[in-house]
Amino acid sequence: MTAVETTLKSLFYHTPRVTVYLANEDILAEWFRNINHHLAGPGSRLVDLKIALARLPLVKRLGPTSISMVT
Repeated sequence: MTAVETTLKSLFYHTPRVTVYLANEDILAEWFRNINHHLAGPGSRLVDLKIALARLPLVKRLGPTSISMVT
């Protein structure tokens, strides 16, 4: 999650008024609230997009929490 937080921090710092959708299966809603409260600037937000990643045909699992799009 540290890499995700670092990426979000950079996005929110360099891109004003951005909405980021993070597809996930099991990240706690509290984590999203904390990110939106502490990292997202005015007009920016992180959206919790709950989705069963295993059901997507174009997603390949790289590890327990990593995915990539299959091309």
